[in-house]
Amino acid sequence: MHKKGRIAGSEAEKLMNSIENRMKELRDTPPDLDLPDVEELLSEVSWLKNANHDFLHEISSKFESKIFSSGDILLHEGKTEDGMYIIVRGNIKITINGELIDLLGPGNTIGEVAALSKNKRTATVTAETPLTVLWISSKGLKQLIDEHQEIGENLWQITGTRYAYYLLKDIAPFNKLSKKQFEKEIKKGIVIKCSANEQIDLTDKTAILIHGSVNCNNNEIEPPSVLKNDIYTMNSDSVLFSIDELT
Repeated sequence: MHKKGRIAGSEAEKLMNSIENRMKELRDTPPDLDLPDVEELLSEVSWLKNANHDFLHEISSKFESKIFSSGDILLHEGKTEDGMYIIVRGNIKITINGELIDLLGPGNTIGEVAALSKNKRTATVTAETPLTVLWISSKGLKQLIDEHQEIGENLWQITGTRYAYYLLKDIAPFNKLSKKQFEKEIKKGIVIKCSANEQIDLTDKTAILIHGSVNCNNNEIEPPSVLKNDIYTMNSDSVLFSIDELT
């Protein structure tokens, strides 16, 4: 193995491969540390940072902290899976039909629409790095929203903004905006909750159907879909994210 204090080429290669594999293992595996309690983790979530201590303490019992290694799959496209995740530390990637759609980091929620509606997952979510998340069951999420309606409003707003970003960025007139202008416009969007059989006029407006189903000209439309410049009838209780047309 040794020759004049040197390691033979084949042995050196084995050693380097071993070191690289160990470094990758350490990089991709979450550290074996005790996690902070759920209440402390919730306080780091961007849309809960203004919540007071008593409120966080009250809702913390409904959440569970979990850790994932890089490459672990949290949600599978096309499957019915329980619960919603809030990313606390690390990053995830979202893919649809194998195509990368987005990368998300701390403070983002994933799986909220399917958790609320019991629909199949529309995308696969994979840990891009070692990941710390908070998980709540679909049943627990519904109870939480029944008790605190403002949480439901926040989640629909987050979902609507995210869907609008995915679905409108390549559609005129939004595709003519800079990224900064586009993000500013979709943040102006509002959530509209509609009852079954209700009609809504979207003349000079663009909306994203994020929950439920609608009918237009005898065509049934399922979420997530872009609705614009027409009159739509709700087939069921539905949630839309509406944006005024650019002038």
